[in-house]
Amino acid sequence: MRQPAQGSLRIILDGDRPGPANMALDQSLLDLAKDQAVLRLYGWSPACLSLGYFQELDQVCDPAFVRAAGLGLARRPTGGGAILHQHELTLSLALPAAHPACGLALEESYGFLTQPLVELLAGLGLESRLRGAGSSEARPPSHKASAGQAANCFAGSASTDLLCGQSKVFGSAQRRRPHALLFHGSLLLDIDQALWQGAFGSRLGQGFTCLRAQLGRRVQAASLAGPLAQGYARSLNLEPQASEPTAAESSQAQALEPRFTIAAQA
Repeated sequence: MRQPAQGSLRIILDGDRPGPANMALDQSLLDLAKDQAVLRLYGWSPACLSLGYFQELDQVCDPAFVRAAGLGLARRPTGGGAILHQHELTLSLALPAAHPACGLALEESYGFLTQPLVELLAGLGLESRLRGAGSSEARPPSHKASAGQAANCFAGSASTDLLCGQSKVFGSAQRRRPHALLFHGSLLLDIDQALWQGAFGSRLGQGFTCLRAQLGRRVQAASLAGPLAQGYARSLNLEPQASEPTAAESSQAQALEPRFTIAAQA
């Protein structure tokens, strides 16, 4: 029997925002997380290339192509490889330190925080699993980039990757603070192969997939957001509460936006 909910989970089913605005709002949710967890599910407009906290633009993509294609650019507050955000469902979870999940070891916490995605995909008829530490190619989770990390997040081989078959469909990263953690994740719904190839060039890599390829049909982010939010509420044992960014969160996000803005090189 499920135990009574231990608090509430604010759920923000957000729309599409430019990359720097998305990242600034997630940072604001982390900074202001105190006694209540917040889950935000959202998209990106325009399509955007986001870099991990420790990456440099010219090390991961073709800046000239990014400029010509009209892609946005942003730096994430979390680490990991670069992601081309276009057809996907993105989540951010700001979890106060008092929640039991924040006391888990790093790799264990990834397993716990990814479980709602496993259940969501199972509801679509897809079996998924974490790559796991036993994989010969898996890197342990880390907050920083390493020499062996792929430029493209989805071509990487972290032990915490969520796979359908042998291909990565969901990538995630964390940022931990004494008062809270931020969990970022991207679920690929579709892939514009030409756009990804143009942006990453020879650094594109392989070993990743999307829901359209797995299901043979398109899936809309809006149809997944509600069930995923409910899955997180169950997993975290928190009562779901529909919400929007507060005035304080929005104001701080606006002030933080320049920190997450990257200028395309001329």
